[in-house]
Amino acid sequence: MKKLDKTSAMPLHQQLKNIIQEKIKQGQFKTGEEIPSTAELCACYQVSTITVRRTISDLIAEGLLRGTPGKGTFVTSGEKKKNNKLVGVIFTGGMSNPFLLEIFRGIENVLSGFGYHLIISISEGNAEKERQTLIEFRERGIDGIIMIPVSINRTSSANESLKELLAKNVPLVFIDQKITGFSVDYVASDNEKGSYMATQYLLKLGHRRIAFIFGQEVSSVRERLAGYRRALTEFNLPFDRSMIKSGHLELEAEGCGYQNALELLLLKTPPTAIFACNDPLALGVYRTCHQLGLNIPEDLSLVGYDNLFFTASLIPPLTTIHQPIYEMGRKAGELLLRRITGENGNAEKIILENQLIERSSCAPPPKRVRSSKAKSPGKKAVMKKGGMS
Repeated sequence: MKKLDKTSAMPLHQQLKNIIQEKIKQGQFKTGEEIPSTAELCACYQVSTITVRRTISDLIAEGLLRGTPGKGTFVTSGEKKKNNKLVGVIFTGGMSNPFLLEIFRGIENVLSGFGYHLIISISEGNAEKERQTLIEFRERGIDGIIMIPVSINRTSSANESLKELLAKNVPLVFIDQKITGFSVDYVASDNEKGSYMATQYLLKLGHRRIAFIFGQEVSSVRERLAGYRRALTEFNLPFDRSMIKSGHLELEAEGCGYQNALELLLLKTPPTAIFACNDPLALGVYRTCHQLGLNIPEDLSLVGYDNLFFTASLIPPLTTIHQPIYEMGRKAGELLLRRITGENGNAEKIILENQLIERSSCAPPPKRVRSSKAKSPGKKAVMKKGGMS
């Protein structure tokens, strides 16, 4: 067996690539046969999994190998592939959203190091746009797809497009959101536990009227609502639907947060705390409080979710749940790469831990239950779509 020269100026992945190419040329690895697994190649040549995956990825791009998710990596007839190491990324929103931008950075950090080029498409939460993109990606011979799927108002045709991709063994990873009925690799943070921690934190401060605000009821929001309800149950508190606000989807997230908070804070008995399902929603609550003459945290405690870059600079700084967004992107990229290179195994579910970041936007509730002392600002100040989401 030919060994790798670790003192050579030639990179190890290139040396291993040359060895496998030679074995294919000499017929030791025949067309249609499975080559040794990543673990076997690592053990045989005393190299890292990263080196092996880089080698296999390059050989797949050159048309000498093909990876079949769940089965392995096989020798091909040697025909050149149509594309040049392309991975499709489908997001529900654009790069002006700091959450999505951070996920993309994590994905790119992993895949660009292996020579992959990323093609981004925005579904805008529309199942038909998602379906059209999946068809385009399939026609381009994409190597794999990482996507935040449309998880509400899905159409049967969108589901059929996903099934067709999976039937053709196109590697697919869901990130942040998921849809039922598909056995697909999935990466997210622990939404239920993160929401539970936020709600429990407010309950321990003494709050009992805690509102929960969100935009669309996507899968991640449903998990956070479950965590909110679990915390209330542990404190023997009933679930009060009047404390749940959503909607105003014609607005960006900040405007949505503003309107939802406005409706809550003008109630006869308003909440003493609000848990916002993401930080841009929480930013809208700051604006509502400013317009109503309320102070955070003296009149209202507030917790956000994500720990986006601006939260520490707010006045007062926002208490929030830190979600490992960049790491979510990295894990999705690594998982997709493993599937592209033919790693076997059932669909994986990677759930990352969150952390409560305590800042200055929370305090015990006022000693006297506050009735709404503020008047409606009249004509509602709104933020139309086009800014942060």
